[in-house]
Amino acid sequence: MKTIAKTFVLFLLTANLFAQTSYNYTNIFFLDENHGWILGTNGNLWKTTNTGITWEHIYNNDINGGTGLQFTSPTTGWLTKHSELFTTSDGGFTWRVVFNNPYNVNRSNSYFISDVIGFLSSDSALQKTTLFRTTDAGDNWIVLTDTLIGSVTSYYFSENLGFIVCYDFQQTSVFKTTDLGNTWTHINECGLLDGCNFGPIQMLTENEGYLAYHWVITFVGVTSILKTTNGGNTWEGGGFSNPIFNFGVTDLNFLSFQNGWVTTNNRNIFRTTNAGAAWDTLQNSLTLNEVINNIEFFNSNISYGISSNHIYFTNDGWVTYSIVDSIVTNVENQQSLPTQFILYQNYPNPFNPATVISYQLSVNSNVTLKVYDLLGREVAVLVDEYRQAGKYEVE
Repeated sequence: MKTIAKTFVLFLLTANLFAQTSYNYTNIFFLDENHGWILGTNGNLWKTTNTGITWEHIYNNDINGGTGLQFTSPTTGWLTKHSELFTTSDGGFTWRVVFNNPYNVNRSNSYFISDVIGFLSSDSALQKTTLFRTTDAGDNWIVLTDTLIGSVTSYYFSENLGFIVCYDFQQTSVFKTTDLGNTWTHINECGLLDGCNFGPIQMLTENEGYLAYHWVITFVGVTSILKTTNGGNTWEGGGFSNPIFNFGVTDLNFLSFQNGWVTTNNRNIFRTTNAGAAWDTLQNSLTLNEVINNIEFFNSNISYGISSNHIYFTNDGWVTYSIVDSIVTNVENQQSLPTQFILYQNYPNPFNPATVISYQLSVNSNVTLKVYDLLGREVAVLVDEYRQAGKYEVE
């Protein structure tokens, strides 16, 4: 791992024009038919309270580098950033840390089933993972188990039903709990030789739900969707004999047990209206220019999706779509310009192989951004040009 300190030099001249900023979108989350959030890099977050008719821009450097995003109410939300878990009680305007991974390796993974009850897995050294639970909104955490191997992803439906998927270089396993994580039942497993893994899981009721099942055929990833009608005790459909989606699934979203959508790594969007018995291709690589990583729905027609570069919108359930980056850029252009020059600490730090350096300009300026080694020798020139006032980042 590499560590980099603030050994950069920027030379600034003055001017005064509007900002021009680009964003990478990392997550999207819709709570209900009105409330939604889109998370970008460099501390940017956008929220809507009216089904996406208008969006409000929030800038908070505390969440710069955040990836995981979840809200349990219009005001209470959770965000994972590298080794930290943040919470907000005002809809995303301010954030505070409620958990910090003591090992500072990989990012924590969290899932909350209410404003106060949540779970978090924290990676440590030697592929060990500890699973925690809080019942007081993150003020205190208890250890449920510290014997898990590899990374852990959590999926919870209620206090009576939850799942974790554990995966490392040896095997992938799915465990189920019905008592808030005090005890776990092993329900699915695949090994290294199978070349497979599980997730995500989405439960529609305490009995009905879906599980993505991935494996590799001649170096190409494929996925099928398994379903359960008995609370995850058994899963049916798909499997090695029935790959459905080539190149793997990036997201799945079911609004009912019958109706669901899947996005894939080869730029496809599929829909089922009969509980996965058949899938219709709504978009393919000829109509979709890039991979959509996350999709969220306000209802069966109105939905948003994000890639790292763009925001997508549909009002007919992904039969057609449009790119609507303006919903956030127009909001951003209405914001006031930065009032001071700031060079932020690079993130992540330590890093391997890349890190992001963020800075903001209060005036238009000639900017030079250089990297030096510990002996003071110049090793790279990242920026050497005239830039307008605004917020920027360089990888």
